[in-house]
Amino acid sequence: MRRKGLATAYLKEVLTEAKKQADTCILHATSAGKPAYEKLGFTAVNEFDVYRRRNRDGK
Repeated sequence: MRRKGLATAYLKEVLTEAKKQADTCILHATSAGKPAYEKLGFTAVNEFDVYRRRNRDGK
């Protein structure tokens, strides 16, 4: 469903409500949606890596 405007439409609705409650909106997301986020005025302010450690039994 990429490149059909669904994420942008959804985010616009969410931002409409968020603007009523706060001056700043923070989005924690993957880089896959970066074009949609930037189109709506979001700018990257930080990046981080996620690490995982598995025990020997795989849990």
